[in-house]
Amino acid sequence: MRRLQKVDIARGVALVGMALYHFSWDLAFFGYIADYEPQNGVLLVLARCVAAAFLFLAGFSLFLAQGGGFRSAAFIRRFIVIAACAAAVSAASRLFMPQDFIYFGILHALACAALAGLLFLHTPLWLNGAVIALCFYLPQAGFDLPYPALWWLGLSRDAAPSFDYVPFFPWFAWALAGQSLAGLMARRGLLPVLQNGIKPLFMSRFLQFLGRHSLIFYLLHQPILLAGLYVFAAFVPPCDAFDRASWQQDCVASCRLDNPAAVCRDFCACALGKMAENSPPGAFRTGSPAADDEAMLAIARQCAARFLAAPPGAAQSEIRP
Repeated sequence: MRRLQKVDIARGVALVGMALYHFSWDLAFFGYIADYEPQNGVLLVLARCVAAAFLFLAGFSLFLAQGGGFRSAAFIRRFIVIAACAAAVSAASRLFMPQDFIYFGILHALACAALAGLLFLHTPLWLNGAVIALCFYLPQAGFDLPYPALWWLGLSRDAAPSFDYVPFFPWFAWALAGQSLAGLMARRGLLPVLQNGIKPLFMSRFLQFLGRHSLIFYLLHQPILLAGLYVFAAFVPPCDAFDRASWQQDCVASCRLDNPAAVCRDFCACALGKMAENSPPGAFRTGSPAADDEAMLAIARQCAARFLAAPPGAAQSEIRP
């Protein structure tokens, strides 16, 4: 059977979606949008859809490549490439963003899904369905495996934050779903419907090209986007208002751990206003809008006394922006 063009096209669409989502992170990093924007609303839905699509297509492709008989050399070669790229991403992120480094991202999930998927190449559809349901159920079942070595499973309540966290549960469900669909279509002779491309022809060819070189695109798109934004920012600096909005949201989130939401909004607005009075442009982007720690603490105390005053007889809580 010749290559299934629609599978490559679907992978290309997923890559475009991934690039759009990562571009939103880059815009937030440079200060063109608020930090919280990529983690909410449509962008958050886009991120989850892209991850699900990658794993679904990986499972689908695994059956196409290995369903007719296990080709060990091809599988091992591809697995080594993906695992090596996953390790490189972890190492690079550990170096440049150690607080949120990628210890189990989409590439790690793809490598593990490929290994686990070998167990289900010829299993009955009902068993695959049961495993898929189990994958979705386990993260909601209240398990807590508080061991860093097991964070990759997705069953730990306090797993360390990461810029790209795609744990085995529940995400393996999407890979197994793709694998199961490919097997079902193969048994019913439906795979040929995926052989032809789409219209317009130029779009079909472009998406197929991306889909056939997905790993290269994944590794190169972020450096290119970041370099482009770096040059753009040199000529068109971001508006300071986005940085202030992001700082204020972080302040409210921290304050709400011990205080009512309405009080925290007033307190953070007070602190933001006082800091902005004597802060140079771009100060909020650096994370240090006040001149020094002492100045920041003084402002915090002033605003806390105004909005977070304790009731008579109670101890005053120290709130920091």
